[in-house]
Amino acid sequence: MAEGAGGLACPGCGARYAAADGIPVLLPPRDPASAPIAAYYDGAATEYEQGHGIGRPGGAWAIRARYLPWLRTRLAGARRVLEVGAGTGLLTRELAALVPEVLASDIAPGMLRYGRERNGLGAAVAADAESLPFRDGAFDAVVAMNALSYCVHKERALAEVHRVLAPGGRLLMIDMNYVLFLPYHLLALKEWRKARLWTRQLLESTPWGWRRRLRAAGFGVEESAAFNWIPHRFGRAAVSALMPLDAVLSRVPLLRRCAMRLAFTGRR
Repeated sequence: MAEGAGGLACPGCGARYAAADGIPVLLPPRDPASAPIAAYYDGAATEYEQGHGIGRPGGAWAIRARYLPWLRTRLAGARRVLEVGAGTGLLTRELAALVPEVLASDIAPGMLRYGRERNGLGAAVAADAESLPFRDGAFDAVVAMNALSYCVHKERALAEVHRVLAPGGRLLMIDMNYVLFLPYHLLALKEWRKARLWTRQLLESTPWGWRRRLRAAGFGVEESAAFNWIPHRFGRAAVSALMPLDAVLSRVPLLRRCAMRLAFTGRR
């Protein structure tokens, strides 16, 4: 797209789109139910990376030791990948080394702008997971990490992901095991002023709930798992101390169900 005074222009059809610092803004009218969450994250990129922890040692360890190994084998053969809820692009940056094309999307333009300024984020678009502005079958895979649990209308978001996937394409989803990982509830009490914006949505993030929604959206659930006991917020010393415990807990079937992260592979 070419940028001009009126935003961005598509070189093919000439259509013009609003833009924020070169990032196309293809958002539908805001749903009143999700507007407070979108508004919070639009101005909270630093808080997202440091307070929520994805940019701290615990988050870096999780990406390197847990998320990327799981994603790498399941993205084999994919060429065009969409990341939904990309935030500031820390995972996107790693995905770009695995596949030929990756497009970052997020409901908060401010998060993507921060990612472009600080993290070298490449192709990106501000878009709502519940109303994706892409043609049917546009992507070989969709990656969603800690994103879909925040959606107010999760069924609608999954239906949109299913629509933009090519036949045989995969949704690779990593999200919060909110109900079964007890520290989440303690954190919600500690940070209730902001947590109240999304606690109701996160309480819907359960293994059984996601399996039901994925099947209802038309996905074949190829795989479901739970992993990672080390919170993103932890510093380097805590991560090093807890790595042996993470390895042990990850091998105990009953305890593994209560780990911090859920992972699903859904086939279109």
